[in-house]
Amino acid sequence: MMYLHCPVGDWEEVKQSLESGFEATLRDGYWEDQDWLDVYLFKEGIDTKGGVIMLNTPFGVRLLSKIWVEPKYRGTGIASKIWEFIDTEYPEFFWRSLKSNPCVPWYLKNATSYIEVGNRNVYFKNDLENEIFKDAQDMADWAFNLPFDFKEPAP
Repeated sequence: MMYLHCPVGDWEEVKQSLESGFEATLRDGYWEDQDWLDVYLFKEGIDTKGGVIMLNTPFGVRLLSKIWVEPKYRGTGIASKIWEFIDTEYPEFFWRSLKSNPCVPWYLKNATSYIEVGNRNVYFKNDLENEIFKDAQDMADWAFNLPFDFKEPAP
């Protein structure tokens, strides 16, 4: 499997795969109001198996905005391969999810720590000694205040 770094603005294939992976429609303005860092598609031949979207944040730590696997490739180990890639490329990052997300047990297993507020969690993958993470509550508050990515809440 190879990963394909997608240039900013070349979103059609990413959009199709992302919406397929989450089985939801992106909200209007999703592509325009993000501080993009990196967007990757994971492919084998011409088949897109999943993807990752990483965002810049005001904290100097990346936000894992999206990780997804196309429905027909779920249960094949693709998520673990994508996670290994993220973990190698971005040794410190954080992400958010609704508590109702079926991936929460997996997130808890792979996070260094997390903060719970209301119906959402913010997870951290980091070196706990890093001074950046002293602002974890501020980071969580910032992440909680981001708009939902989909027109209808997806996990």
